[in-house]
Formats: sequence, C-alpha cells, structure tokens
Amino acid sequence: GSGPACQMASQYQNISALILISPYTSLKAATRSLLGSVASMLVRERFDNLSTIEKVKAPTLIIHGAKDTLIPETHAKELYKKRGDNCSRLIIS
Repeated sequence: GSGPACQMASQYQNISALILISPYTSLKAATRSLLGSVASMLVRERFDNLSTIEKVKAPTLIIHGAKDTLIPETHAKELYKKRGDNCSRLIIS
C-alpha cells in the first residue's frame, strides 16, 4: 500500500494526512534490497515514492519496524529525509 497511498496523496491535495507503514523508496529499490540487482532489472517502476513524496502537502507519518526483514528501515529514513518539512514524523521501533 505505500506506493498507491503516496501516489494518491500527491494527486489529491485536500487529504488530511498520509500514513506510511514500512514504506519502500521505490518498487525497484525494494526488489533490489530483497532479491538483488539482477532481479530489480526485471521490475518496471510503477511506484517511485522517493520522487512522489515531495509533492505530498498533507502531514505525513512514517512508521517502520527496525527488525523488518522485507523492507530495510533505510527506505523509511530516506523518505522522511526527502519529505523534509516540519509536517512529517518518523517512528522506527
């Protein structure tokens, strides 16, 4: 869900908030993290959250588990850094 949620939040500026749980920076990057570079070349990029999150105007909460074995917490940290305003929060537990 973080890909479609981020995409919709960037298009509909009147939403109240965006909450991302264990988000990835992009579908290709998530595949690369999980399966390696060769596998990521087979994935078409549909959800580039790292580019899209800059267009989100709503307050954003990003939650990620430190022990997540599917998506590394670095993805959440990168998204938080890219969001770059005082209307966003990052929680890693």
